Amino acid sequence: MVKRLFIRNLFIAPITILNLVLIVTSIVWGAEIEYDETDLTDLVIESLSNAITDDDEDVRKKAIQTLGKINSKKANEVLYEELIKSSERDVEVNIAKILLERGEKRALDKFIKGLFQENEEMRIRSARVLKELKHPATLSSLKKALNDPNYIVQKQILKAICEIRTVACIKPLIKQLQGENQEFRAIAAWGLGEIEDPSTLPYLYKALSDPSASVRRNAVESIGDLKLGASAPNIQPLLTDEQWFVRSEAINVLAELKSKESVPLIINLLYDEQWKVRESAASALGKIGDQRAIVPLSGALQDKSNNVRRKAAEALGNFF
Repeated sequence: MVKRLFIRNLFIAPITILNLVLIVTSIVWGAEIEYDETDLTDLVIESLSNAITDDDEDVRKKAIQTLGKINSKKANEVLYEELIKSSERDVEVNIAKILLERGEKRALDKFIKGLFQENEEMRIRSARVLKELKHPATLSSLKKALNDPNYIVQKQILKAICEIRTVACIKPLIKQLQGENQEFRAIAAWGLGEIEDPSTLPYLYKALSDPSASVRRNAVESIGDLKLGASAPNIQPLLTDEQWFVRSEAINVLAELKSKESVPLIINLLYDEQWKVRESAASALGKIGDQRAIVPLSGALQDKSNNVRRKAAEALGNFF
């Protein structure tokens, strides 16, 4: 006959070797344990709080993940304490995301304050963490920190603003798009596309003539994100851009817009010197589906690049 073992108070007492021995023994003997669910949860939280500092990185990650599944004030406090102590970006991001999902906005405080610390590494790490958190409540602080004297910090902050993706981000991004820094203009052009707001179109159209090819490419991509067929005439001039990757992006966007008026121009690019451009052209003509492309695509089956030949064969399949 299986003995019943009542050890309810074990879960209230500190975890000792004796407690653990009694628990394990009861399991081995097949005994039934009577416990309070709250006490057991506290026991698990306490064990996991110790595992967070384990020497093994995977153990630490799993402990954080499991604490993330326990939605209790005590678990939140354990996570918050570890967030404050940690200097590992992955750990900080994972814990902050868990706490933010539970409405714990205090998880942002460490990194907002970190943007204005004297230590450059702390400012860089804080900006990178905020970039991954993508929380609108950080926008005001990020805008203030854009004046940081460190170039890397500025760049990470600008990327963090892009990741928030709200209408409130448009103004600071347009300011950067009109600035002197080429790299920042390219980031801003990309970020405006992530917001997908038609009010950004005039600024993106202007960026299509930017002296930086990276800015032009990102502007084309962002215009394409809005999926407005009326944008096709503004993009078509980029089909003859001096940089092949700009031409290729323009082709891709016009394909997504199903721009039939662009078909003759794209057909010409089946003979571009860059195989990547020819590949994009073949793929685009298949997506648009205009029968004027059938003969040129048949000819592209003889292209010296197997990538182009493959795309041409695939594109022709869209007509049948």
